[in-house]
Amino acid sequence: MKWALFLTASMRFHPSQCFLSVTTITNTRSALITTTTNHLLGLRGGTGGSISSTTFDSSSNQPLTAAAAAATTTSRLYQSVIASESDTTSPASVIMTPAEKLTALRERMKHLNLDVYLVPSGDPHLSEYTPDAYKRREFISGFSGSAGTAVVTQKDALLWTDSRYFNEAALQLDAEHWTLMKSGQPKVDTIPQRLSQLAAQKYQESNEPLRVGLDPFVHAASYPKELRDAFSEAALKDFDNAEIKIGEIDTGHENLIDPIWGEHRPPIPTSPFHVHPLEYAGITYQEKVEKVRKEMETKKATMAVFCSLDDVAYLLNIRSQGDIDTCPVYVFVFCGNLFFGWVVV
Repeated sequence: MKWALFLTASMRFHPSQCFLSVTTITNTRSALITTTTNHLLGLRGGTGGSISSTTFDSSSNQPLTAAAAAATTTSRLYQSVIASESDTTSPASVIMTPAEKLTALRERMKHLNLDVYLVPSGDPHLSEYTPDAYKRREFISGFSGSAGTAVVTQKDALLWTDSRYFNEAALQLDAEHWTLMKSGQPKVDTIPQRLSQLAAQKYQESNEPLRVGLDPFVHAASYPKELRDAFSEAALKDFDNAEIKIGEIDTGHENLIDPIWGEHRPPIPTSPFHVHPLEYAGITYQEKVEKVRKEMETKKATMAVFCSLDDVAYLLNIRSQGDIDTCPVYVFVFCGNLFFGWVVV
């Protein structure tokens, strides 16, 4: 329990720094962790951890106990860290207000005759933790959690995320323009359910389908089918005919977020990759490809496509580092975000 204060302080900066703080923190952060550690050591009887001067309560002007003094000193240092970092701009933040971003997006939607636009979290490899250049959902919504999807219509802006991020999303979203949709909670629709309702409503009013825009490079191939199935179910339910086209999906355009983000968008990473030594890889990439081809013969497949980063890295015996700065999963398991590419066997 005495180490809880240290963990709480380090988690302020980034979850991964709970593991990396000893080697990564500098300047004020080092002072914060060092002071906190020394105070905690002092509280548990260690040497060099005593508080060198008396700390007084600001309201009563009475000396504080060692524990209270440690917490007070650490709190002051912690606040100085926050103040020193307050002008640091997030990679997904620009000068535009939430309202201006939505207005710009809706203008592009109107130009393309889109009723809805979907902005998920992933990159072209559907990674949960993405390089800064692909944090489009964070840019448009302000929500920085690793999982979530923004759904923008001409009237509403909705953000779906799971229970891990309810509090974070509630704090980060501009409540005047965004509505938090708590996935998995009672009476909270899924995105396909909500879109099918909007589609049925539009078709009833105008006899025209709801047009949904999305970037096919950052959605699973199965997702359009999921939407179409939801449209068919709604058509059957509301119009007694599943064949009525109450919704359609448009993927024939460039990503709508990038032009709005403009020059403020971070560059797409080009971190070099290197060959993973055979002593660690175990077998050559040629042997791995041959195993894949044998399995393809068994399955009577003519082509196998591998697009997830860990598959690409494993199959070709390559590694890379630097696309994602603070992601312990990639740092410790895969040595960083891996080579961006597709492998066709």
